[in-house]
Parts: sequence; structure tokens; C-alpha cells
Amino acid sequence: TPTAVRVIDDLAEALLARQVELRIVPSLWPLADAVAASSLEFSNIRMRNAQPRR
Repeated sequence: TPTAVRVIDDLAEALLARQVELRIVPSLWPLADAVAASSLEFSNIRMRNAQPRR
């Protein structure tokens, strides 16, 4: 259960204020493959919703 809700009107500005690097890429598949091949414990389960590989 959330303890609070905060509306963020400008997501890009909020990320920039927190010094988050935002990358826009044509495909997430190379990143998903690299993560799957690494020692990171991270799930790619949502990749089933991604565009098919090209």
C-alpha cells in the first residue's frame, strides 16, 4: 500500500533534477540481452510486451 501519491507533471525535468541519465534507443533488445548474459539479478519478463526483434 502506498504511503503517499505525488503527481509529476514533467517527468523529464524530474529525472534531470535527480541527475538521471535517460537514453532513448530504437530497441531494448541489445540491453535485455546484455543484462541476461551478465551477473545481474534482473528480470526481463516485461520484454514479452516489447516490439519483436528486427
